[in-house]
Order: sequence, then structure tokens, then C-alpha cells
Amino acid sequence: MCKKCAVNCPSNAIPYGDQTTVRGIEKWQLNREACLMAWRVMVSDCGLCMKTCPFSHPPAFVHDMVRLGIKNSPFARKISAWGDDLFYGKKARY
Repeated sequence: MCKKCAVNCPSNAIPYGDQTTVRGIEKWQLNREACLMAWRVMVSDCGLCMKTCPFSHPPAFVHDMVRLGIKNSPFARKISAWGDDLFYGKKARY
């Protein structure tokens, strides 16, 4: 919903659009070739998608409560994306 991973991907390997069905599973199909090419250019792995993902925040009371809300409420999903942008920013600090 928040698309933070797609916004922060330097290779644009993560799609902004809707999920697609891949081998019977609904998911966002990563462009692996573009991702690996960015790794080659950076001479290292990237990980910005994982760094900016709201679900990858460390375990803490506040983060755990937000994850619980996201799991149970569509409204909480919208509010949490806005809150994550407010506290952590929309773009990664490189």
C-alpha cells in the first residue's frame, strides 16, 4: 500500500502497479536482472527496499502495536503508511 520499497529502489526493479499472479501466487514481481545490475554498479548489495519497509522495523512495543493494527484493520494500514512517512520519511537516507 505504501510503495516505499518501489520509491526507494535505485534500479526501479520493484513495480508500482498492482500485484500479478506468478506460479499461482499473487505478488509484486521483482525485476531481478535490474536489481542485480544495480548491485554490480554499486559493487555491493543494496537493501534499500528492506531498509525502508515499515514491516522491517525492529521489534518494539510501538512497532508491534502498529503491526497488530495493520494485520486487523484496513484503516490502520492507511494510517500506518502516513505515520511511517511522518516519523521515518518517504525516502531513505543513503
